[in-house]
Amino acid sequence: MDRASFWHVHDLIKDNPVFFSGNGRRQRPVQYQLATFLCRIGGESNEKAGDVTAIAEGTTYLYCERVCRALRTLKAQHLAWPGPERRQFLKECMAEYGFPGCIGIGDGTFFGLTEKPWVNGFAYWCRKKFYAVICDHRGIILDYEAGWPGSVADSTVFKESDLWKNRTRYFANDEYILVDKGKLFQLQERLLTPF
Repeated sequence: MDRASFWHVHDLIKDNPVFFSGNGRRQRPVQYQLATFLCRIGGESNEKAGDVTAIAEGTTYLYCERVCRALRTLKAQHLAWPGPERRQFLKECMAEYGFPGCIGIGDGTFFGLTEKPWVNGFAYWCRKKFYAVICDHRGIILDYEAGWPGSVADSTVFKESDLWKNRTRYFANDEYILVDKGKLFQLQERLLTPF
């Protein structure tokens, strides 16, 4: 990440309440917590990330949790489910590929962990770590579901997502997302049918 991007992200999250202690006092400056987070997700262990930023290993875990929580609050500001006009455009584009009514593509992706998580670490051991990503035909992300251990079935993750629980708000009767067999669900036939 370049310097300008770092400060841009910093400015987006710096006033998040997660960075203030219970009595309203600020914790260690957000730039240190963000730098620790970036070092950690960049592939370093908690211990190594702590060494780089001169903090204890447990504090590294705490800083990463705070930054994650702050970043999650930005989802609604940066990702928007397409409105009716945009969905119509997406359906027309996907119809050219033989998928009339399709407004997106869902897939699971994973982010490798450098070490076993402290909390319920056993639940993360599997062939892959799963996070759902839904994007349009150009790869623009429309929605995501994150934070599930890899041992949880893809279908369970999707059934617990806001996208599935409130599908009538997101999809018209003729709309669906494409997914591979075994991942998520094709919504065309199941839109109004609860599990």
